[in-house]
Amino acid sequence: MAKSIHDGINDSINNSELDVKIEKFYESDSLDDNFLTFKKINTKKFDLIIGPLKSSTVLQLKEEILSVKQKILLLNSDSLLKNQFQNNKNIFIYGFNLEEEVLSILDQIKLQPDEIYVVHNNSKISQKIFLRLLPRIENHFNLKIKMLNFSEIKSELKLFKEKLNEQLEQEDNKVIIFFSFLNSKESRNFRPYLGSKIHFYTTFLINNDRYDKLQKYDLQNAIFYEMPIVLLSEKKLNSTFNIKNIPLNNILRRFYAVGYDSILIFKSIENKSQNNINGISGTINFRNNFYSRKGILVKINDGDLKKLPQ
Repeated sequence: MAKSIHDGINDSINNSELDVKIEKFYESDSLDDNFLTFKKINTKKFDLIIGPLKSSTVLQLKEEILSVKQKILLLNSDSLLKNQFQNNKNIFIYGFNLEEEVLSILDQIKLQPDEIYVVHNNSKISQKIFLRLLPRIENHFNLKIKMLNFSEIKSELKLFKEKLNEQLEQEDNKVIIFFSFLNSKESRNFRPYLGSKIHFYTTFLINNDRYDKLQKYDLQNAIFYEMPIVLLSEKKLNSTFNIKNIPLNNILRRFYAVGYDSILIFKSIENKSQNNINGISGTINFRNNFYSRKGILVKINDGDLKKLPQ
């Protein structure tokens, strides 16, 4: 993960031919080590400090980060961090931004659903997205959401499917929407049970396996935002970006893209530009020292990713 981010940063610097001093913050599991590392960095002069990545580390080092005179780009888009640093002109925030992408999906839905389900698991990332977006989804559709914990219903999926299909047969025009915050394996187990009439919206977490087409058939009609880097072939990436360290794995590709685009953000900061940045992680726009990223809206169709109107 860290290596992919750093490879992305280094390749972007080389491709941009920048003559700058950039320090990449290497996190440790030890708070004492992180304090010492950051204190050491703060004694030197850099054009930009990139990191930390984890929310917990950022919050632990909050006072140290606030005292830094150089520009800092925190590679974490946790909404809790925005309020902590939004008034500091040297601190910028950017990251995966999954919550914002789900909210963007809401604007793309032209249907008025009769029922909405949100399915989640007990992982930290699923719970974070689920708890923060639940009221936003309810307010958007003015409809009470039915919540499903995959860990609790996975042993009863067949029965759940039968009841759902029976309901749709009785009310043919009924519109049912699912928002899924599951991982790739769980989504593959869950999606086929819903049938073809269900509208299924999710995150790029379901698309981590790059070469398993059978998995994508199981996820037919799933709609989500994906990073441009995942949609581009190795040949296209190399010819367009001259990228040498590009990972094969979708997960590592995304970390690489975040690192690569952090340098594009730095150039934008230095140029005092308010224009959108077309990066390999998505379209990036600036607001209140926060860089919001949005990928490309796609739908899984017959084992492939199909771009939808943006």
